[in-house]
Amino acid sequence: MPDFALRSLKQVAAGGSAVSAFRSMVSGPEAWARTHPAPRTPAPPPGGTLVDESMASVGAPMPKGKKRGKVTLASSANRPGVGVQPIVTNFLSRLGQPITIGTGTNHSQMTVNGRVSDHWDGHAADIPASGDELTRMGRRALIAAGMPPAQAAKIKGGLFNLQWNGRRVQVIFNTTEGGNHYNHLHVGIR
Repeated sequence: MPDFALRSLKQVAAGGSAVSAFRSMVSGPEAWARTHPAPRTPAPPPGGTLVDESMASVGAPMPKGKKRGKVTLASSANRPGVGVQPIVTNFLSRLGQPITIGTGTNHSQMTVNGRVSDHWDGHAADIPASGDELTRMGRRALIAAGMPPAQAAKIKGGLFNLQWNGRRVQVIFNTTEGGNHYNHLHVGIR
């Protein structure tokens, strides 16, 4: 994929307008995405439960006495034909509370750092929340990804990359790292 930021910086260095370069950098990923569509995977029905029982054993077993929470999808969460991957919804069910995914694949292709977002092919979800509820959900996600509960209890927010069942789990909340994460919990799994 082209490097839009580098191309824009070169444009400014060559005497071009910084405003034009910025507009080019911001619109570049979307223009590129229109001509290079992501692979399509079946999307779960809006409002339906997304936990794939065949994947229920993925990752560590649920702690005794803990039950999986129901995971649903907002009607505008995904792009047509591209759904959130089962590994993501199954991980979210481990939070043990009802979860509604506000943004799945219906997300810009590029992150604020110029990388392809985990959302784009269904490997991330954003769950709307704020304040104390966001902090509680963020801590639950950290614990579900393997962080010791005593350590997670001290965390108020940030960007975390943890290893869970051989996968990278990214948890972001209460921070501006990677964009504004004060109004939602981001969970990405690769």
